Amino acid sequence: MKIEFGELDKMKITDLVYDQFVNSGFNQSEYARTLGFKAEDMSNLFRKNWLNRPGLIGMNKWVRFARVVGFSKHADAQWVTAETEVYTYINNQLGACQRESLTAILVDEAGIGKTWACKAYQRQNKAVFYIDGSVNGTKSSFIRALGRAVGVGDHGKIDEVLNDAIYALESMDRPLLILDEAGDLDNGTLLVLKRMYNALDTVCGFYMVGADGLKHRLERGIRNKRMGYVEFFSRYGKEFKKVLPVLANDRYQVLKEMAAAIAIANGIEADATASTVNSLSKAQGFGDMRGVKRKIMGIKANRNSTTTTQS
Repeated sequence: MKIEFGELDKMKITDLVYDQFVNSGFNQSEYARTLGFKAEDMSNLFRKNWLNRPGLIGMNKWVRFARVVGFSKHADAQWVTAETEVYTYINNQLGACQRESLTAILVDEAGIGKTWACKAYQRQNKAVFYIDGSVNGTKSSFIRALGRAVGVGDHGKIDEVLNDAIYALESMDRPLLILDEAGDLDNGTLLVLKRMYNALDTVCGFYMVGADGLKHRLERGIRNKRMGYVEFFSRYGKEFKKVLPVLANDRYQVLKEMAAAIAIANGIEADATASTVNSLSKAQGFGDMRGVKRKIMGIKANRNSTTTTQS
């Protein structure tokens, strides 16, 4: 079954792309490059030329536009961000790193909303660039992703793309680079990040995010005196930030409060919220906000199904 977008879907996608473009701080051509499009594609999209000439934007381009802005055809998939303890902590950290051109490394449990908070901050602030290390872990892939993100493109020799990207960041007002899933970045990429720090110190903020694997890897590299690890860790703050409490019971309490906040923000009534919170059993490792989201989506789907049946 092929993907199809109706006219209403395309209007929503267009509006979402335009909102992100306005917030990006780029001109239209630069923004097009960050998404892998041509300037004429953005012009056809924003001017809505596709209404009269549908062939101007093929379905493959609509799919990419929809993906980069997080559009979903399913109404029940719309998700409201709750200002949980994790969200607030990360938002404040990112704000400080951007304002003061600081560096930091956040290491905490998987599934607590780190990625969600980082992407939300990027959507809401200018000159913020998000790179997912799980899909851009090699030196070459990372540099080309960086080039696309900052608007210089990804064509040409790797070193030229990197130099262009560094120059672009240096020319911006308080840029911030968010490096998610940083534990998946290879050694060559860590050396690139050290080089970037040297070139952009006091100009650009860097925020690395990962789970325990990132912490263990950096500690092991320092202990084994692997090339560049000591210098890298020194430049990126010499410490690992953490949101959740260390003690298990305290951590469980924070996760329960987060689950309740997420449920309420997404329209779940008090009794159903209690059920959602109770699903965070200690046997499940004190919970995973992805599991909480699935449970909330299930409650909403059942509620919508019941409403449809009654009508």
